[in-house]
Amino acid sequence: MNEEINESIKGRYLSFFLGKEMYAAPIENIWEVNAMIEFTAVPQTPPFVKGVLNLRGKVIPVIDLCCKLNLAPTTFNRYTCIVVMQAHTRQIGVIIDSVDSVIEVPKESIKSNHSFSEENDMKYISGMGNIEGKSLIILNIESILSDEELLIK
Repeated sequence: MNEEINESIKGRYLSFFLGKEMYAAPIENIWEVNAMIEFTAVPQTPPFVKGVLNLRGKVIPVIDLCCKLNLAPTTFNRYTCIVVMQAHTRQIGVIIDSVDSVIEVPKESIKSNHSFSEENDMKYISGMGNIEGKSLIILNIESILSDEELLIK
């Protein structure tokens, strides 16, 4: 892959909403977007782990991203969906309020999390972007969805 294409991919994100705020995840972490599909609850898991689903023969954990980020709980409606993301070597289903679109965020419009906070609690955020006057929180998927925290070995 040449560097020009690689740079283009690094600036592409799936934008989505959690409540009224827009978030984004790097497109290279996204596998697919699904309408809400039935999943099975698993006892004795962290509160943000809602269960597992069988996706074409593969069992993957499902988390509620609002719960994980300590936001207001997800209100399930017709726009609520499960985005299958890659974190480390695993696929994980992530419940979000609604998908917006795939967007290109120019590097110069992204400020790293170090530019607005030195706090450790910002580890889930890679940066803040600005698209057409709207703020965008860019998530660090690898940090949010760690194997250890999901109790998946």
